[in-house]
Amino acid sequence: MNVGAAIAAIAFGLFTTGGFPLLLIVLVPAIIWILWPIFQKEPESNGWCRDLQREIEEKRRQQS
Repeated sequence: MNVGAAIAAIAFGLFTTGGFPLLLIVLVPAIIWILWPIFQKEPESNGWCRDLQREIEEKRRQQS
């Protein structure tokens, strides 16, 4: 079964049984649960970018 179809079926069931408030009560924590790891990885990627920038600067100094 397609994941999108499963999510749509769950959302439809929640909307028909409890209406929009119940749908929001379930969807807001689910969205936070999905997005939280993305924002947690951001500092790590910034550190990686800094390391890459340092390597580029060192290579430029060596070439000069």
